Amino acid sequence: MQVSSTSASGSLRSGFAVTSGGAGAAATSTPSPFGPATFLALSGSVYTPPAATAAADLLDAAAILDAGRGAAVPTIARSPEQRKAEAAAVERALSLVDAGQSDEARALLDAVLADNRTNAAAVHGLGYAALKERDYARAEQFFARAHALNPTVGYDRDAQNARILQGDDQAVFKRARAMVASPQQREDGQRLLIALTERAPDNAAAHVLLGDTLLLTNDPINGLLQYDAALRTADESQLRGLENKLAELVRKQPKSSYALRLLGVARLKQGRFEDAIQTLTRAAALNPSPLAFNSDLAEAHVGAGRAQLARGDLTGALSR
Repeated sequence: MQVSSTSASGSLRSGFAVTSGGAGAAATSTPSPFGPATFLALSGSVYTPPAATAAADLLDAAAILDAGRGAAVPTIARSPEQRKAEAAAVERALSLVDAGQSDEARALLDAVLADNRTNAAAVHGLGYAALKERDYARAEQFFARAHALNPTVGYDRDAQNARILQGDDQAVFKRARAMVASPQQREDGQRLLIALTERAPDNAAAHVLLGDTLLLTNDPINGLLQYDAALRTADESQLRGLENKLAELVRKQPKSSYALRLLGVARLKQGRFEDAIQTLTRAAALNPSPLAFNSDLAEAHVGAGRAQLARGDLTGALSR
């Protein structure tokens, strides 16, 4: 099951579940800001709000409080047309959040909830807006409310992730690493890594782990994009690890110009200029737009020339 996509800007999104309608409504696909709508099986553990958080802070209506105790929330009758309009409004709001227009998105979601206070997708959308603004505690509250309204989708898992994200980068990475190692928790761990790389774009280790996970779940393009991001800030040890991963990918997919390019860049950043030139030249030959490789190749040739000058090989340096 694919749980990721790229936005118009090329950034990776996680595949959170989104439904339209009120409490107890059937799960109906609404494109999520995190990518393709994915309906997740609930985990074995039940989400519980932080003890220090009053129920009234999480659930602002008596009916929703009853839902939190296991009682059914009275469903507000909605016609098919109304449900369609609400779903469209939620989708529009999520797009606004992605575009950085959270205030406009919240106004749209508030309008939906003013007419139908049991629309779990709209409450979840408010959580997403808070998540994108890195207000993780508030996001957790909204996700918990959404779960109380519709416990069939998996909003409790979103709330758990929002709670984890309230920790520091090291704690989030450690938790995500343990989660992606488990097939049952891999999707949740992937989401944590996406959020972590968004707030800490220079965290090469997080990019590498996210890339590993995406490749494992048959999403090679986004996986390579994460390796690409990691190469920008990777230290020597990480560069060696990336080179090994990319060399194995090239062995399996020798005609992948993108994987070859990244392998060349990994070698370039380690100062192995001749190896980088050979690898980047191969990559350019496989690509319909070889000019896109000129910058990396030029850097490799300059580095090789300087290395020859340092060895006293003036003729070799001038021949570059």
